[in-house]
Amino acid sequence: MSIEKRKRTATLISITFATFINPFMVSALGVALPSIGTDFQVGPGELGLVETSFLMASVILLLPVGKYADKVGLGRIYISGIVLFFITSSLLGISPSFPILVGLRFFQGLSIAMLTATGAAILTKAYPPERRGRVLGINIGSVYIGLSMGPFFGGFITEHYGWKAIFMITASLSLIAFGLVSQTLSYKKTKSNSRYDLNAAFQYAFLIGLIWFGFSYMHISLWFITLIIVGTTGFVYFLIKQDESPDPIIDVRLFRTNRAFTLGSSLTFINYASSVAVTFTFSLFLQYVRGLSPKEAGMILVIQPIIMMIFAPISGRISDKFNPVNSETRMPHE
Repeated sequence: MSIEKRKRTATLISITFATFINPFMVSALGVALPSIGTDFQVGPGELGLVETSFLMASVILLLPVGKYADKVGLGRIYISGIVLFFITSSLLGISPSFPILVGLRFFQGLSIAMLTATGAAILTKAYPPERRGRVLGINIGSVYIGLSMGPFFGGFITEHYGWKAIFMITASLSLIAFGLVSQTLSYKKTKSNSRYDLNAAFQYAFLIGLIWFGFSYMHISLWFITLIIVGTTGFVYFLIKQDESPDPIIDVRLFRTNRAFTLGSSLTFINYASSVAVTFTFSLFLQYVRGLSPKEAGMILVIQPIIMMIFAPISGRISDKFNPVNSETRMPHE
């Protein structure tokens, strides 16, 4: 095996292992939510904040972080994300109160935004177009392996050692990931002449935050619908201005000119939205309504991600056979 192939393989292994950790933690924690509620004496409504704060940080910061990574270097942001994930996971494992737990989950979401925005990009840069489907299939397969293992092991860990042990285990796994990634990726700053529009990044995060809060709390008061209207209107105007920008945070032209990119993004949104919703709500239903133990609930929740885990790598290999070069995402001016 040539040096270049060995480096590619090492990159794939390290990124795939790091990718595995987050879905493992998310699905394991989903089973542990009722135990967290019992310890901190909060109900299902408040427990939603444990997931909401984490997901909100991931959503509002993903694109700004990805754009910044293009400027300073993908490896630099990826390694920093793993370090931040280790710190936040360790602190979550000793959380003394529910508000601190929710706050730390927000910063943990930032670390995941750093990893998500750069992981797949690193792999696509490392491999030629005709092999990217297989490689990305393997990487996505690790997501579903994590989702498959999380409910079962999360239920077991919660039942025997408590929910805080989940965070301590994921912190330990992130140390291993740091050791692997630091051997294959560079932390050096990339030289780039591109301009980073910090104002646009703040506008994006603020508007998405308004929409998020509106949908999250509209069940409390209809006044929160105002946030949705203001946020959506502002976001439409923001997209119009981004379309005119020479170096945008969101390249709107991609959605107009690349049908494969538009459809792929839409399907990805539907897939992950439904997967997270099922894990969260079904975990609470099985334990609060059906009276199952965390371990029993985990054994039921494991079925869906196992199917996904099996078919993700297979789908990736198949996609390489259907003219992968022509299906590449290209910028409108290329």
